[in-house]
Amino acid sequence: MRELIFRWLETGTRESNSGGLNNTIRISNFVGLFYATLIGVPFIIITFIFVRTLVWVPIGGTAMFLMILPFNHIELYRTSRIVLSLAPITLANIYSAYLLEEGQDLPESLALIVGCFVVMPFSLFEWADRKYGCILAGLGGVTYLLQPVYAGWFHLDTSIDLSIFESGPLRVIVAALALLCMGGLLLTLVYRNSVLENKWS
Repeated sequence: MRELIFRWLETGTRESNSGGLNNTIRISNFVGLFYATLIGVPFIIITFIFVRTLVWVPIGGTAMFLMILPFNHIELYRTSRIVLSLAPITLANIYSAYLLEEGQDLPESLALIVGCFVVMPFSLFEWADRKYGCILAGLGGVTYLLQPVYAGWFHLDTSIDLSIFESGPLRVIVAALALLCMGGLLLTLVYRNSVLENKWS
């Protein structure tokens, strides 16, 4: 299993690439696998149980996370990072918009997960490509801030009681997923920082 994970993380790395690019590829592979398995799959299960009509959203998000591997394998490195930056926040905003009535706020744990997706581009782009990270994070931030505006555009056949995300076992599960989301983001930033320190030491 460990060997398989290592091979997945190395997907798309090439000896002809610079060390910085290979490290960025490893980070994007890690982010894709981490969020697909530890965030995407649990949200598919949660949504299937509580909001079945929206289950296509986490399924689509999980598929987008896993698409990073074939993108990197065929050397579409920048494309993979752009997809990884835009797809999760777009789908998370659609998911949230369906859940919310106009004027409602997201439960804190869900808002934290969406917030992690907003800043994700900063961990995916190396310093030389920082303009892409800033632009994509900015786009994600704008769509997040505009959530109250377009929340009324998306409607479910039945209304959802958001209190299920704020009390009981589901609150604990979603809070744990939010912490995992933050943990994955911090791991990528720590790894990138350690690589930079080794480069300049």
